[in-house]
Formats: sequence, structure tokens, C-alpha cells
Amino acid sequence: MPNTSRSIPDEWFNRDFAKQWDETAFEGNHARAEHLNIILSAVQKEYQAGKTILDLGIGSGQLEAAIFTQRPEADIVGVDYSPAMLELARIRLRSFLEQCVMIQHDFTDLESLCLPQKQYQIAISVQALHHIPHQNKLEVFKYLYRILEDNGIFLLSDRIAIDTTHLSHIYTHFWEHLEQQAQIKSGWSGEYYVQQRLPQKADYPATIEELLTLLQEAGFYAACLHLQMDRALIAGIKKA
Repeated sequence: MPNTSRSIPDEWFNRDFAKQWDETAFEGNHARAEHLNIILSAVQKEYQAGKTILDLGIGSGQLEAAIFTQRPEADIVGVDYSPAMLELARIRLRSFLEQCVMIQHDFTDLESLCLPQKQYQIAISVQALHHIPHQNKLEVFKYLYRILEDNGIFLLSDRIAIDTTHLSHIYTHFWEHLEQQAQIKSGWSGEYYVQQRLPQKADYPATIEELLTLLQEAGFYAACLHLQMDRALIAGIKKA
């Protein structure tokens, strides 16, 4: 039987759900570690002291803890819809709270988001934007384009939509290959992941083509840096 311990509705205001997500974030997401490492590498090399990193979907602060380990002088603003996740982030980042402003806000209402007046050089979003409809994704990208400095960097790691209708058997085989190679295993079969787990998710993943088109429409130069089944890492650069 597949491990279905995380096959429950996303309850981001529930402390127990947030804690469970934080403890199992790498299960069933074979690309997560790779994507975080790529983002960390980019931040370490590109971040300029005195400027600010914006994280839309800071969650429990896992990425920020790693950033502060490498760049302890970093200045970060993190936004998240879930007060339960932000509570975990404040605990994890308690030694850096003067350098990490956290704001609870809904991404579908960015017009009312009041960010601190800072020079935003890098924006990051990890596993957050597939929770909002496509028209709101475009608004997010336009918002980020407005607030980033010229040549500012946007790094997006997210779940994407894949064709499980016509390519189900291929994705099933690929999932099982990834699961076999993974250091942290989910225990899910390929058939379970492709035919049961993905369809039950009540969210709005976009295809890789849609995301690139939306980013370009917002004004970014955009490219996919890493793609693994239904997980993509995309980079956008604000045109100078």
C-alpha cells in the first residue's frame, strides 16, 4: 500500500498540518533538494549586501535558514498566507528576526500588500504559486517586475501541470525511477502518484509553457533551469 500520510487536504491554517508539512517537505518531491541547492548557489553568488531578498511563500523558513548560513548579512522579506507556517518560520529564524521581516498576506490580493521600502534585488517563490489561479499568477509576476531593481532576479520553483491523460504510463515509470534513486522516499507507487495523488490536489498548476509565457508577458526574460517530471525551476531577469 502506498504511504498516504500526506494525502489530506492542504490545511495551511492548521498548526498540526503545517508541522507535518515542515517535517516531510522532501517526501514525494524528488526535485526539491536540487532546486533549493540551485537557488542557494545563485543567492550566494549574486546577492549584494545592503539589498533585499523577497520570498513569496516563505513557509516555515527552511530556505531562509540555509541562506543565513551562507550569507548571514542577508536582508529578507518573507510573505506567506499561512499564520501557522509563519509561526514555524519565526521559531526557526529566531536568531535573524531583525533581518527577516515576515508578513501574512494572500497572494491573490497583492494590491493591498504593503512591503517595506527596500531595494529588492532577488525574488524567490518555492512551491507556493500553484495554489493560486493563473490570472493571479500573472498579477504576481507583474508585481515582482515592478518592485525588482533593473536586472533583478526572480527564481521560481513550483509544481507544474503535466499530461497525465496521454502520458500516464511514461510518467508512472519515471516516478518509480525517481523514487528508486531518492534518498528520501515517499513510499508511493508511480500509479498512485500519477493517477490518484495528482488528481486529488485542489490547486492550479500551470504548464511550463504557460509559466514562461506569463513571465514574458510581465516583462521578464525567462528560462527553465531545471525540469523533473512535474517540478520546474524557472529564472526570470528584469529587463534593464
